[in-house]
Amino acid sequence: MTSVTIRYRLVISGSLPLTTLELLQSRFSPDQVETVPASTAVTVTVLDQPALQALLGLIWNTGGQLLSLDTEPGTPTRPSEGGPR
Repeated sequence: MTSVTIRYRLVISGSLPLTTLELLQSRFSPDQVETVPASTAVTVTVLDQPALQALLGLIWNTGGQLLSLDTEPGTPTRPSEGGPR
């Protein structure tokens, strides 16, 4: 089965609690987390739609308010046949 990975940039209102940041790091290994004026921006690569839903659920379930969700420029990547990427 071939999956497509897509890189997203999420902007969340305010700063995320430390426990939420730790959960994000352990479950999704974000590419970048940055504090921008009055919000937190998280750039993360996910393997599929269920992974994106899990990420959004984590943010919502810990009280985060999603301000925007954008795909990062570039072409989605497909892992090579024969093994994970």
